[in-house]
Amino acid sequence: MPTFAPTFHAAPPVQEHFQVVAEIRVHLNTLSFFMNYLILLVSVGAAALLFWFCKTPDGQKKNDIPRALHWGTGGGFTGVESMYALTPDRQLRTRTSIKDTLRNVDRIGKRKVKKIFALADSLQLLQLDFNHPGNTYKYLEVQEGDQLRRIVWGDARYPVPAQIQNLFDQLSELSKK
Repeated sequence: MPTFAPTFHAAPPVQEHFQVVAEIRVHLNTLSFFMNYLILLVSVGAAALLFWFCKTPDGQKKNDIPRALHWGTGGGFTGVESMYALTPDRQLRTRTSIKDTLRNVDRIGKRKVKKIFALADSLQLLQLDFNHPGNTYKYLEVQEGDQLRRIVWGDARYPVPAQIQNLFDQLSELSKK
């Protein structure tokens, strides 16, 4: 019966061992440099995207205006709502429901603005409750500070009062110019 004797391998010389460790360190340092470079590159890219997409919009939010008349149309197949806003400082602004910021369009004459706001005040729109939209609708909003009243019509069974339609028509004429 044969006997098996364990065989011992000679350990590599110490110098070879240190040389292998030194090469591993060089590779780890190179890898560490590239990993740091990659992390920096990804961080700068993420910051650039953050600033690009989160920049302040080029306009105002509707609630940033203290007093205004808003009017427009909406509904239908797409459901997009267009809106115009007139402020006492004679600014005419516009927006669509896709964007939530108001964009300056025009400056309206002082007399015309006073006349329209006087008509709106005489109708006491903040006390009026009229909400009868149809598939497509028109609306008029009056904003006084934190108070906002929306008047909506479009359902043929509920015609809007003539004075409201008259105000809407006058405002719509401003937006056509």
